[in-house]
Amino acid sequence: MPWEIVYYESFFSLVDAKKREKSLKYFGKAYSGLKLRIENSLNKKEGAG
Repeated sequence: MPWEIVYYESFFSLVDAKKREKSLKYFGKAYSGLKLRIENSLNKKEGAG
């Protein structure tokens, strides 16, 4: 199945591009962690009541 590009960014500087890539990866990890913390909190609340 071929991939489809839905979003694209370009940079003149390799340093800027790497900083942006790192920030996007960090956001993904932070977002995933937040979802897990919320999910775990809801599960504990349901189990306690």
